[in-house]
Amino acid sequence: NRALHLGPPSALKLKHRGLAHRHLGKLKDALHDFGAAARLNDQDATIYANRAVVYALQQDYREATRDLDRAAELNDAIPEIYQSRGLVEMLEGRFDKAEKDFSRAVALGASDNLLLYNRGIARSILGDSTGAQEDYAHSCRNGYRPACSFNRFISHTASAL
Repeated sequence: NRALHLGPPSALKLKHRGLAHRHLGKLKDALHDFGAAARLNDQDATIYANRAVVYALQQDYREATRDLDRAAELNDAIPEIYQSRGLVEMLEGRFDKAEKDFSRAVALGASDNLLLYNRGIARSILGDSTGAQEDYAHSCRNGYRPACSFNRFISHTASAL
C-alpha cells in the first residue's frame, strides 16, 4: 500500500498489491487491484493469469477461463498459464482440454509433480492408463506421495487385466 502512495499508481505496483491481497485471502481487493492493473497495462499476460487464479478461488470458472485465454493470447510461452487453465478445465469436467493444457505446460518446460499428477488424473479419466501411469510414476519418483498410490493402483489394475 505504501508503495502506491509514494508515486503514481502503476500496473506493476497494483499487480504486486493484488498478489499480496490474494496471499492474505482478500480476494475482492485482489480482483480490484488486478482489474486496475489490467486497465493500465492490458498487454501483461501475468496480470490476467493472476486475476484468473482469484476467479478460480471464488469458483467463477467462466471468468477464470476468460482471463487465462487472454493471458495465453498475450504470451503463449508461460507454462503456468496452461497449468492453471488445465486445473480450471478439470474442475469443469473438461478432461480432454485439461490434458491438452497440462501437456502444453510440460512441452514448455514445466515438470512439477502436481502438474504431472493432475495430467495423470485427466489421462486416466480419458482412458489413457499408460500415459497416466507414466505421469504418476514420475511424480512418485520425485516424492509426490499421492501419485504413488495412484501408480500402484493403475499398475495392479493393468496387471489384473
